[in-house]
Amino acid sequence: MAREGADLAAGLDARIAKKGCATSAFHPFWTFSRESAFDPLRTFDPEGKLSGMQPSKRLTLCVLAAALGGCSYSYSLRAVVINGRLAFVVDPSSGRSPDCVRGITVSLDDSGPNAVAEQGDDEGLVKNGGAYWWENKETGSCLNDFPVFYGAPLEGKPFDYGDEHSGYVRPKKLRVGVIYEVNAQSSGSGYGSGWFRITPQLTVESWPEDPTPVSPSS
Repeated sequence: MAREGADLAAGLDARIAKKGCATSAFHPFWTFSRESAFDPLRTFDPEGKLSGMQPSKRLTLCVLAAALGGCSYSYSLRAVVINGRLAFVVDPSSGRSPDCVRGITVSLDDSGPNAVAEQGDDEGLVKNGGAYWWENKETGSCLNDFPVFYGAPLEGKPFDYGDEHSGYVRPKKLRVGVIYEVNAQSSGSGYGSGWFRITPQLTVESWPEDPTPVSPSS
């Protein structure tokens, strides 16, 4: 177990160093904890208030399934903190462990205030999908290594949805107390998902499975 942990730490250090990030400011096992403290001003809006309802869960899954064109495997994502920045990594408990993504989305799970669409955003994804960040690149590419930092632009040619919608939402400030769903697409038709929340204590809680599942009757 100790050797596996050391290998995991070494692998993360190598990927982070490749992105040009210092590794001395955090410890891999600390960032994999359920709750991690970080600088809120760089990642979300601490003044956000809970309000409204947004049924984004089904829309997120449907749009991503269409973009994937069929899933060959799935894996879990975990929200962590690296050098004071919110980031997403593959949960160590996952059976599969891809090393890159070609698309990532962050949206409201069930409840919370919608983001405000900006120029260039797909307004439908913001209003109807609860999107806070939505960016997908063309199928076949996978140019963005883990860890993926929230809001960092992805490399690659934008995915063509074949209609008038851009399928893009620039990253928005996240809000305290709101549960968000994160989804990612990887090479080989891989599909990753996870859920996270920023607490009033300015820590991050992360779940590999939906903490608020849809009931069978809904």
